[in-house]
Amino acid sequence: MPFIDEIDIYVASGNGGNGATSISKNKNKAIQDGGNGGHGGNIYIIADKRKTELTSLNFKKTYNATNGEDGASNGKNGKNGKNIIITVPIGTLIYDNEEKKLLGELIHDREKLLIVKGGIGGTGNKYLKKNTMQSTKSRKGIIKFIHLEMYLLADIGFIGKPNVGKSSLLNACTNKLSKVANYSFTTIKPTLGVLKVKCRKKIILADIPGILKNASKGKGLGFNFLKHIKKSKILFHIINIKKFSK
Repeated sequence: MPFIDEIDIYVASGNGGNGATSISKNKNKAIQDGGNGGHGGNIYIIADKRKTELTSLNFKKTYNATNGEDGASNGKNGKNGKNIIITVPIGTLIYDNEEKKLLGELIHDREKLLIVKGGIGGTGNKYLKKNTMQSTKSRKGIIKFIHLEMYLLADIGFIGKPNVGKSSLLNACTNKLSKVANYSFTTIKPTLGVLKVKCRKKIILADIPGILKNASKGKGLGFNFLKHIKKSKILFHIINIKKFSK
């Protein structure tokens, strides 16, 4: 399965429910008792430390929150629409595709961003001050085309040419089972590992595919994976010393 670190999705919040217009009679007195409409469901994006890529979103790219229910007589308010929560890896940037605008960046576990807010439900005539047989209109939900782009957040990033031992070093430090073999481009997608040390709880290590000369021109696996060590605090440049011992 290919490694996916960028993806476009469609999101639509729910419409608000209509407020009710209703009159009941009590001892020959007319009473306005139309309930409010429910609010439409919101859509949130939340960071999850257990996720390491956006591949799961490739199977579902359309998200529609449910509409709020209409109000009813006897002052009964409609139920709010159900919210939708989309989980992404820590380090995900969220863009509005049409406005080309950054909506936010999620850099902490369980950090949440409201992407589209549901439409407000209409007000039933029970809650209007004036005597009326009318209710206020509900509001429609919001539609957006969203671009998601993730970056690995690591303390240390491993860089170097293909087949110089980056994955072997990651495995030795973290007990990670990254694929190791005697041919170039064994690592075809970025990999994270956790190194536990006494002085602090953990150090996050990132291994990215090997970079060749002219990678910017498409040689090898290209240079798109470089963005995953962009925010690393330290870079370890791994080299093969066997070439220098000959």
